[in-house]
Amino acid sequence: MTSLDIDVEQHMFCLETLANELRLDIIRLLNDGKAMNVNQLAEATKAERSRVSHALANLKQCKLVIVEKKGREMRYSLDESTPLFKQRKGNIFDMIEEHARTQCPTCKKYQNRVNGKK
Repeated sequence: MTSLDIDVEQHMFCLETLANELRLDIIRLLNDGKAMNVNQLAEATKAERSRVSHALANLKQCKLVIVEKKGREMRYSLDESTPLFKQRKGNIFDMIEEHARTQCPTCKKYQNRVNGKK
């Protein structure tokens, strides 16, 4: 296995973590800087608490979220030391939006479809 193969595999695993609707919803919710507990995230995403807990475990394992214990409550927030969230131009969502707006014809087609344009 070459070093390129290892990099590709690493990138695949990272992108697989992000390529999940519930995990992305959680990241979006935490993106405003407000910490939330599992119940709040479950209510906001309309997902079962166990699914949210599992998604948070994946995000925590990848060091995308951090947990702060306040009494008996566990509060989750984005780990802003992660390169995905500390970029000077913004976070991963800003990077995706910029990419879609300026680079990718496929992303532009999707945005047009969502916005009702042809």
